[in-house]
Amino acid sequence: EPPPPPQFGLAEKMDPQQVPLEGQGRKLTPQEMSLLSYGLDQFKERYKRYPSDLNEAVKSGFIRKLPQLPAGEKFQYDSKSSQIKVVKE
Repeated sequence: EPPPPPQFGLAEKMDPQQVPLEGQGRKLTPQEMSLLSYGLDQFKERYKRYPSDLNEAVKSGFIRKLPQLPAGEKFQYDSKSSQIKVVKE
């Protein structure tokens, strides 16, 4: 079972320029970004690789659930670098 996620902190994994701007959709909070980053790092620590997609991290319990994005936006995830971006669909 993965350890509990941190309560606060910034995530280096999120590309701040890809987070929606005011009026373009909801921004992810620093806590949401931190929880995603922490979950990905914990997955890598256990399996020696990053998950192939964000759903794999959710199914394995390292990320409780993905933050809900506004309609027309989605997460873009690179499993090699673990970089997460919020992009338009």
